[in-house]
Amino acid sequence: MAETLEQLAAELDKASHKNSTTLNNLRRQLRTLARQSDPDSDVGRRSAQIKETLDGLLARNLDYQKQLQQRTTELLATLKTALEAGQSEQALPTWDRIQGNISNTSGKARRALQNEANKYKAEVLKLRDWKIFASTEKKKELLGRMQALPAAALPPPQLSKRIREMHKEWQALGRSHDNESLWKQFKTLSDAAYEPCKTYFRERKQLMAQNLVRRRELCEALDAELAQLDSDNIDVAALGRLLKESDATWKQNAPVEQAKIKPLQKRYFGIVNRLRKLRKAAIRHNAAAKQALVDRATQLCALDDNRQAMAEARELQKAWQALGPTTFKDDKTLWTGFRAACDQIFGKQREQTEQMKTRLRETESRLDALLNELEGLLRLDDEALRQARSHYQALLQDFSAALDPQLRKSGARFVDRCNDLKRRIQARLSALPDKKQQALQEAVAARVAPLLELEEKLLASADAGAFAAALAEFDTAAWQSLDATGNKAIDAQLAQRCTALTAAGSAQDLASVQRDAVERLRDLCIEVEIRADVSTPASEQGRRMELQLAQLKEAFGQSKPTRQDTIRFAQEAELMARCVGPLAEAERDHYLGRLRQALQKLIRP
Repeated sequence: MAETLEQLAAELDKASHKNSTTLNNLRRQLRTLARQSDPDSDVGRRSAQIKETLDGLLARNLDYQKQLQQRTTELLATLKTALEAGQSEQALPTWDRIQGNISNTSGKARRALQNEANKYKAEVLKLRDWKIFASTEKKKELLGRMQALPAAALPPPQLSKRIREMHKEWQALGRSHDNESLWKQFKTLSDAAYEPCKTYFRERKQLMAQNLVRRRELCEALDAELAQLDSDNIDVAALGRLLKESDATWKQNAPVEQAKIKPLQKRYFGIVNRLRKLRKAAIRHNAAAKQALVDRATQLCALDDNRQAMAEARELQKAWQALGPTTFKDDKTLWTGFRAACDQIFGKQREQTEQMKTRLRETESRLDALLNELEGLLRLDDEALRQARSHYQALLQDFSAALDPQLRKSGARFVDRCNDLKRRIQARLSALPDKKQQALQEAVAARVAPLLELEEKLLASADAGAFAAALAEFDTAAWQSLDATGNKAIDAQLAQRCTALTAAGSAQDLASVQRDAVERLRDLCIEVEIRADVSTPASEQGRRMELQLAQLKEAFGQSKPTRQDTIRFAQEAELMARCVGPLAEAERDHYLGRLRQALQKLIRP
């Protein structure tokens, strides 16, 4: 009997005040044992103890049943509403909770609640049948989705996740018609769809094993590095790089099987923490050493002998460079103090240096302005350049006076630029026409002007009458009475031009004269371009070759013309070009432009 009592006590220890059926059974068994035992015996006293505990649980159970009855009544109302709305998702779980609550009640309360629940039993069963039917249809739909899954060609991780989700959907649907048959079909399709995942996860497992090996190798390498470190001579930067690279390697070799990583992870972080402590200690040492340098540099600021202070400050700077880093914040603070002290020491010398730099910058600006003014002389026309000779010499003298030997490399560049400008200006000056040449230009201009006016009228004539009237207005005798230029070739060209114009009886005749003039001017232009080594348009390359061959034959056995000879030839050709006509304005501008370009090439090499 004592043994039975202890079994009851053990069951009572496990029981909760919510287990109504269990408590009622224990009470019945305890009453039976109590009737069979003497109250004053050990069994009777033990039975009384157990009864006291049981009574306490029964009292709590009574309160619990009242609460349970109230909650069940509320659930019945919820069930009624759900059934009326046809909400199976809410009605069926509510029905199951109601039945669970009823099973934890007893007596009249249980019967009353069961009678109230039975009112809805038929509707619940009908709803459950409908849900089983719906579950059957949804399972068939799931079968179709599972069958189509391989064709989606999803990545293995995504495919595996999708299969798991579909299994959860299947489980959530509960029972259905042909439940076992549908499950077998679903399982077969699921296994087939999962086949590609097997290879992926097998390779993933191999990768995790390789990563585990690499992480072990990393730990061994760090252990070896730790053993070789000299704690009194730590390279903080190198150790920082080692820690950074190790962290990257550790992260790179992931994933690793979690069941095997914990001991290795503990080892890795243990080594890393030791390395970090060494690095931290080295940083503290560097900070103290740098602070000592800051203090000494501050003391040097008070020295009267600035030369000695600068010499020692240079040694302090070398010592600073030899020290490793501290923390970013400390380094910034210490460096600010150290640099401020050094700046104060070197301030006097720096001030002198800055003054010299300012003076040299001003000198460079002055030299640059003088050279720009010299360069501006090259943009002047010939007469203005002739008048600027004295200014040119003054600029050269000012440049020489302003040149400072301390400019060094920049001074050499200024001298080179000045020499180049001198050479170009001298070339222009040497090529300027003399008084005789100027007189020739003025004479040519005087004789060409009337011819140009006649040509403009003839070219603008609308009919034969206007053409004849323009010729009649021209005073040939007056033109011939103008002073000759004194240059036979030019006078002959002008006379030929006047004769051709006055002899033209019609616009057609004038057009023929115009074509001859264009050819004459083209040849003049090409001859100058040949001598000046200037390119000729592609359309005239054939004619250039003919004239070049003729020049070679003509110059055979003669000495090569000098640069000045070529310049004079180009100048005379330009004058001769002004004597050729008639020409359209665009054609004249084209060829005169090419002649000027060739002449400029000769004058400004």
